[in-house]
Amino acid sequence: MEIGKTQIARLVLGYLKNEKCSTAFNEFLTTSQYLKQQAIFIKNGKYFATRVGGLTLEDIIREYSEMSFIIQGKLEQTSYYEEEHKMNLVEQLIYILDNPQPIPTLSKDLNTTPSESLPGNSIEPENMGNISQILSHTLLDKPELHEKLADAINSVRVSQDDNAAKN
Repeated sequence: MEIGKTQIARLVLGYLKNEKCSTAFNEFLTTSQYLKQQAIFIKNGKYFATRVGGLTLEDIIREYSEMSFIIQGKLEQTSYYEEEHKMNLVEQLIYILDNPQPIPTLSKDLNTTPSESLPGNSIEPENMGNISQILSHTLLDKPELHEKLADAINSVRVSQDDNAAKN
């Protein structure tokens, strides 16, 4: 999106309007050579756009700042600053695109905790086929689970009986 002087003037006028700077708004509207058509619209009670591409001046500056921050972070990962380049943001972006950096990977020699030694993962490989037995044995050893299941079943049954009695 290329922005010309008329669009810049409209963005500034929109900023003045949003900030409720009515004196500056009127002065800028009547003195800017790029807002002659907009001044006629306003005089005739018509509306004109003060956004470009749906964005306000603040939106464009905020977006530019965010892109600049991202680009500067990416440049830190290159030799850009060591080479002492002085480029504008577009040239910096092109530099990044032309000089892709490898994605860092974890070393294969990294020592990690084996998953089987983590809590809850203590099933021996020879018992892997018996998972249903392990689960049922674990569940049978939990009387509080039995009570909760019984309470849940009974509450559903009671509510069904109450609904049947109402019908």
